[in-house]
Amino acid sequence: MQNLIALQELEFGSKPNATATKEAAAALRATVPANILSHYDRLAGKGKKGCAGVTIKNRVCLECRVSIPIGTIITVMKGHDLQLCGSCGRYLYMVEEKSPEAGEIPPVTKRPRKKKTDPGAPA
Repeated sequence: MQNLIALQELEFGSKPNATATKEAAAALRATVPANILSHYDRLAGKGKKGCAGVTIKNRVCLECRVSIPIGTIITVMKGHDLQLCGSCGRYLYMVEEKSPEAGEIPPVTKRPRKKKTDPGAPA
């Protein structure tokens, strides 16, 4: 999974040296199994990242912002098997929690429900 993430960073990140980037990407591609690489390439061909981070606290895919089931998160944490986001189809990997910086979208939180008041009840 680390090689796939590194490949994504090369292909979707800044490209200061195109020749070195192509060589590094080719070396990483050689280490990724063909069936995983083909799924990644289908997404990349559409201009989408092939991997998406997920955090324990927010339990959402950081690309499509859809909630990930806890069982999937536990499997990703243990690293026994690759898991796909059920919504966007990207490979999931764990990222460390960090505090929101300026310009970042804060995590989605639920607002407390307002209590319904009876209009005829005494105040």
